[in-house]
Amino acid sequence: MKGWGLPCDEFTYVSLFGASASLESPRLGRQLHCAVIKRSYDRNAFVGNSVVDMYCKCGELGSAMRQFELIPDRDVVSWNALMVGQVHSGCEQEALCTFCGLRGDAVEPDAVSFGTVISACSSTGAFEVGKQAHCLAVRLGLESNTCVGSSLVDMYGKFGEMESARRAFALIHERSEVSTNALIAGYVQNDNADEAVCSFRRMLRQGLRPSPFTFASVLPACADSSSASSMGRQLHSQALKSGSLHGDVYVEVALLTTYLKSRRPEDAVRLFSEVPGEDKWGLIVWTAIISGHAQNGYYEDAISLFWKMHNHGVLPDQSAFASALGACADLASLRDGGAVHSLLVRSGFVSDEYTGSALVDMYSKCGDISSAVRAFEEVKKNKGDPISWNSMIAGLAKNGLAEEALAIFQQMCDFGVDPDEVTFLGVLTACSHAGLVSEGRRLFDSMGRKYGLTPRADHYACLVDLLGRGGHLEEAEALVRKGLPFEPDGVIWATLLSACRVHGDGARGGRAAAELMKVDPRVSSPYVLLSGLCAGWGNWEGVRALRGAMKERGVRKAAGRSWITVGEETCAFVAGDKFHPDAVGIYSVLDDLSAAIQEDEGRAGVED
Repeated sequence: MKGWGLPCDEFTYVSLFGASASLESPRLGRQLHCAVIKRSYDRNAFVGNSVVDMYCKCGELGSAMRQFELIPDRDVVSWNALMVGQVHSGCEQEALCTFCGLRGDAVEPDAVSFGTVISACSSTGAFEVGKQAHCLAVRLGLESNTCVGSSLVDMYGKFGEMESARRAFALIHERSEVSTNALIAGYVQNDNADEAVCSFRRMLRQGLRPSPFTFASVLPACADSSSASSMGRQLHSQALKSGSLHGDVYVEVALLTTYLKSRRPEDAVRLFSEVPGEDKWGLIVWTAIISGHAQNGYYEDAISLFWKMHNHGVLPDQSAFASALGACADLASLRDGGAVHSLLVRSGFVSDEYTGSALVDMYSKCGDISSAVRAFEEVKKNKGDPISWNSMIAGLAKNGLAEEALAIFQQMCDFGVDPDEVTFLGVLTACSHAGLVSEGRRLFDSMGRKYGLTPRADHYACLVDLLGRGGHLEEAEALVRKGLPFEPDGVIWATLLSACRVHGDGARGGRAAAELMKVDPRVSSPYVLLSGLCAGWGNWEGVRALRGAMKERGVRKAAGRSWITVGEETCAFVAGDKFHPDAVGIYSVLDDLSAAIQEDEGRAGVED
């Protein structure tokens, strides 16, 4: 234009500032800014607003603020440009202050103002301010606007107020993909998988096109929904049709996670093999499939995949290391855990709080307490976080070292690290296993009195276990029946029943078993524990009756599993397994052992 001698007016400059913002080129934007200053356009609200917007989108909030202050007649567009820029730059608190300035300047906010400030409230936890903004939007008749309504749905979902989120969604005149995504995400965040899936189905019926974000939100809900068996594959098909699957790593990860949570590892592995090259060899997808296998009980596969990733030249991150160490811990495979530890040292993550805690947990579960303590010493320097301390306390407690666990707890407090709810699960377990009833009671009382923590159901289960193991069965039953701030769940009744079995209290055990069967009639533990009580008294008729009741009600006891490491191989065994590749040889050895035991018992009887 300059070369042709054509003048630039304010409309030209606004377009050029928009281009600079799209390019995120502050250098070009500053050159244009100098040009508008020379022509005295910078005080023009139309041009000034575009300058503010350009600087905000280029990440230069200081320059945006200075230009904003120079605009003489600031309108709602000026305020919105600054607020939107502040939110996009992560300065949500400043955006809330800007909204207050807008109100103080007697400027009436519009839909963009409300959408922006409500989003800022969601990010900063300012729920009360968000509700006030909602009231003001209602007064101005903007509650049904798509932008405002979507922000309200998102805010209420993030704060766990799904009934309010539903009402806000219902009032939106023109529901969009954004508003529906916000509702689905709210249901997922609040553990309502069935409603998340229903909302997705309604979205499809209304002709709305799901985005990659939609699939990434709804897929994790599929594994937890009542229609899990079919929904995962349906969504897989939908994602393929819409083009959201290949090309969006987060959708790929969500689908992998869904298949693994739905106990369909073969589908997860098939999907993994179909992931395009660039994504497939990326850290995010590898970590997702490793952690998914580890979290859903496929421990051997998780470890195998971890080493495959390493062999492909992909450097594991903290999450991949923690997942692999967790799998080694659950297998109690010290050999595999030691190999992962060696790689962890070479990778430089050994003193990281997250991986260090996983290392402590792995060595503790493998029974190698001295190595667990050495790993703990490496990470306890990060003394502000209780994670590694909790791992060490729990590891000592589970290995019967109660005094040592309590000593670490005291050291934790001396270091100025505040204990959390997980810490108290560890110390209460330690007291329970060591029979330290008085100390356990004192620690339980200190949760609220000294540390301001509210005991959860699992803390009360620990207290019941503490009293039960210590022989205080009457007090334990009274606590379960009258002393809990909630209805006792299956875990608490099972804990009491287990204590009754240990102490041979059949009458109380029978009452606990009856309550447990009411809470969850499909669970096998009351039948198994009560059967153990009957067997202990020699009441074999009672044992047969309980087994008959289990069969009649379709209750099955989960098969027991065990592992043994021989040389370089970890072998897993399942009780009653007839399909093991070496089943014939295994049962032959068992028969020989049984015969030898019977022969020894017979010989001992003759000698007596």
